[in-house]
Amino acid sequence: MITPVQCVGCDAEFEAKGKCVEYVDWSAPGGNPATGTGKTFKTMWTTTGVKTVSAFCGAGSSSSGVAPKTATVTIVEIDKVIVDGSDPEDTGPVDVIAGTTVAIRATRIPLPKDGAFPAGKPNWTLVSAAANDPGANLRFSGPYVGPVLYITGFVPPGVDATQTFTETAHCCDSQKSIEIILHPACTKLSFVSASNGFQQMPDANTPGLINVAGVKKAAGQMTTLTVAVSAGLDPSQVSWEGATVVLGSNNLQATVPVDTAVLRIVKVKYANVLCKEI
Repeated sequence: MITPVQCVGCDAEFEAKGKCVEYVDWSAPGGNPATGTGKTFKTMWTTTGVKTVSAFCGAGSSSSGVAPKTATVTIVEIDKVIVDGSDPEDTGPVDVIAGTTVAIRATRIPLPKDGAFPAGKPNWTLVSAAANDPGANLRFSGPYVGPVLYITGFVPPGVDATQTFTETAHCCDSQKSIEIILHPACTKLSFVSASNGFQQMPDANTPGLINVAGVKKAAGQMTTLTVAVSAGLDPSQVSWEGATVVLGSNNLQATVPVDTAVLRIVKVKYANVLCKEI
């Protein structure tokens, strides 16, 4: 049996089949070890490239004159970790907005850079730069396929600060890392104003709610609510409930009828995460 792709520093195991397996001698130039005997042979390489392993029937076998059987194995290492599909390749740091998903890919040496790794490789580890924080606020999400890891960033209740993580891909003696910066989106989305005589009213008792009030208007009248997003956020990810988005506003404005004396609740979301209630 031969492993067609292996990482540097990983054991590659070979098995001879036939009538003289107990007399087989092995040769693996550049391997450690470079020679062996017996039915099976295990070695590893510390450099990349296509390696050749030969098995031949040694002295004592009636088949000692038979030509050696050879096999090849491609030894690879991790070249870099990038944002999957980015052009040009983004090696980080990567900004991840709360509630969104980013795919991180390991590329390899030798070419093709998007070629196969050994089955189940690379392995991934995550470390937070924050003290006593193992990275619990950055979650993995499936599917995990080959060298690609999908990462979802989100902020649990009570956590409202940018956090930095290091994501590392491991493949035996080879490893590469990428820095991920998790931004809590809701702190980057702010209420700006209401139109048509409506204005925000302070309310110390409900700090999470934006209270907008005004005098009832004539039939068909509206107030336009305006929000803003900080640099790095995608306005197309803003959505509204209980209000109608204004065309051409890049999702940053929505209207609410004000011709009835009634309490209305408007929810503003970013990437489907509830950020503001008005």
